[in-house]
Amino acid sequence: MLRQLEAIKLSYELALYTPAEWQPGEDIIIPPPRTVEGARARLADSGAPDWYYKTCADPRRAEKEV
Repeated sequence: MLRQLEAIKLSYELALYTPAEWQPGEDIIIPPPRTVEGARARLADSGAPDWYYKTCADPRRAEKEV
């Protein structure tokens, strides 16, 4: 239950998505771009397997490590 609340809070505060079975501190999903230019930029990024899917580290994890 707490994990679900953390996921909802993260999505609301930072407009990021959490995958199924996500645990706090794990990688999160960046929403897909809303424009063609954004999709092209995402494709140019070597860290994105496709224009609609990209993950990143939980930004709150970086805050806790500092």
